[in-house]
Amino acid sequence: MPFLLGIGLFVFWFLVNFEPYGINWITGEGKYIYLAGYGVTVGSLLIFTQIIVPTYLPKIFDEQFWTVGKQFAYLLFVVSMVMLGCFVYFHWYYSGMVFSVQAFLLFYLETFSLALFPVVGLVLFDYFWMLNKYRQPHQKIQETSMEPEAAVQQIILKDENKKETLTLASSDLYYLKSANNYLEIFYLENQTPKKRLLRNTLTNIQQQIPAPYFVKCHRSYLVNQQKIKKITGNAQGYKLHLDANDWVVPVARSKSHFFVQKKI
Repeated sequence: MPFLLGIGLFVFWFLVNFEPYGINWITGEGKYIYLAGYGVTVGSLLIFTQIIVPTYLPKIFDEQFWTVGKQFAYLLFVVSMVMLGCFVYFHWYYSGMVFSVQAFLLFYLETFSLALFPVVGLVLFDYFWMLNKYRQPHQKIQETSMEPEAAVQQIILKDENKKETLTLASSDLYYLKSANNYLEIFYLENQTPKKRLLRNTLTNIQQQIPAPYFVKCHRSYLVNQQKIKKITGNAQGYKLHLDANDWVVPVARSKSHFFVQKKI
């Protein structure tokens, strides 16, 4: 958030020092207050689009399906929101002026470059920060396991009504995936890969697993660390490869540091 507010301060500084779009014709004691309003508008809308929207619409920003195309589309949305906010502020401040679509399009075209610069800076900052955080000498690191072998425990997984159960050894349970109101459970039975559907949430089912080496690597995945064979990927996202049936589990960016630090 401080960085987003900093962009708002930069906009204010830029308008004061360079006075683009005829701002040099504005005089009076209220000039700096008027220009500060643009900084507040830009900063507030960046917080809305970069923090509030992703928080309340997490499925849209699922890292597993996020692409460069979506990133640029969202960048255009952010710029448009900033432009609309500045246009509304402009007309609110000069309340005598009439609002029209033609006037907004003209305003958009004239100020697009000014808004694009700080927003592109925000995207590049996020990209290079993530790149630096998760950069590794090689894209593939191989180890047998990140946790020492623990004693085998019996695990009983129950559905939300406790009517349907699945009993298996902890060493046979590989990972669980959230699928709407159900869970997909991936395990071995007599050395044969199996998948079972159980109605429950990942949070509830995690409480039924006593083994501490089952960790949440993604908001939709719970994985057995002892079954991780290798990790592949880069700053755009890592994947955990398990030692059975070529099962692959995605890692959320927020969780990547944990697995990389452990040097799987």
